[in-house]
Amino acid sequence: MAKTPTLVQIKNILGKYSIASVRSWLRRKGLSSTMNSRDAMVEKVHSLVEKEKLTEDEVIEGAIGIEEASAKRTFLYRITTTPSSLKKIDDQLAALKVTLSSERTPSVSPSATSKLQYAMNSPTTFRAKWNELHTRLKVDKRHQQFIPVKEPKIIVLIVDKKSGLVQIRYDKPGDKHLHEVDGVPKADAYFDFYKELAETYLGLPLETVELRNGLEKIMKKVPHVVSAILLVDDDEEGIHSKRTQKKAGKDIRDSSAWNQMLKDNMVRAFAEAPLRWKPLMTNGKLTREVFSYVDATNGFVRFDAHCDEEEIDYVLSQLV
Repeated sequence: MAKTPTLVQIKNILGKYSIASVRSWLRRKGLSSTMNSRDAMVEKVHSLVEKEKLTEDEVIEGAIGIEEASAKRTFLYRITTTPSSLKKIDDQLAALKVTLSSERTPSVSPSATSKLQYAMNSPTTFRAKWNELHTRLKVDKRHQQFIPVKEPKIIVLIVDKKSGLVQIRYDKPGDKHLHEVDGVPKADAYFDFYKELAETYLGLPLETVELRNGLEKIMKKVPHVVSAILLVDDDEEGIHSKRTQKKAGKDIRDSSAWNQMLKDNMVRAFAEAPLRWKPLMTNGKLTREVFSYVDATNGFVRFDAHCDEEEIDYVLSQLV
C-alpha cells in the first residue's frame, strides 16, 4: 500500500490555489467540500486521502487541472490542418530540440523569465505549458504604500490538430514583469510574447478567431442558453453602446430596447458581454452555471476560478 502523504505534502501541492477552485474540484468529484480557510482546505483534502477517497496522484492531477484552467484569459486562433501543415509542427519541434513529455506536470520554480514546463505532441493534439514570475503591487492603506508580492503566472498552449482551433490561456498579468514597451510593463506585450512563442514552436502562423459573430449568435439564441445583464456593441454609424440590466432577476434581453434593436436593420458588432451559461440548456455538458466574460474587441474569453478544462472547452465550442 502506498504511503499516505503528510499534511505538509498536501499543503505543498495545494498551497498556491484558491479555496474556490479546490472546493469546485471536490464538488465535481462528488466529495465533501466544506472549507472556510486555507488550513481547512488542506486538512479536508488530506483527510480524504487518508480515507482513501482520493489518491495523491489524483490530488496532483487535480492541482494541474486547476492551474491550467482556473481564472484564465483565453485567446483563440486557428491553424491550417493540411497534412503538410501538421507535419511542420513535428519538424519544427525536432528542429528546436524541444523535449517532449508523455504527461502533464505541475508548474515548478518560476522565475522572471519564461520557462517551459512540459510539451506534449500527439497526432491529434499539441500542448505546452510555461511559467514566469510577476510582481503585484498590493495596496497597504494603513501605511499608504504599495507592497510588492511575487506571483507565478501560468500560460498554456493547446492545439487541436483536427479542428485547427488553438487556445492560449494566460493568467492575468501582474503590475511588473519583463514584457515591456519603452521600459514599461504592458499586458499586450505579455500576450504577444506567447503568441509569437507559440508560432515559433508550431512553425505555423496563428490566425485570430473573430468572436463577435459567436457572441451575437449566443445572445440571439432562443430559448436563451445564457443569462446576461450587460452588452456592449458598436453600430455602423460609430455609436458605442453599453446596455446594463439593473433590475434583479432580469436579463438584458428582457427589455423593449432589446426587442427594438432586433427589429431595426442597423448593422452591429457585438463587442463584450458577461455570460452565465445555463446547465439545463447544455444537454448534460455542464453540471453548474458557468461564468465567462467575452471580450470580442480584445479577442479573448475570461473564465473564473471555478472553471475546469471541460467547461472551458464547452463554452469555446459554442462561440466559434
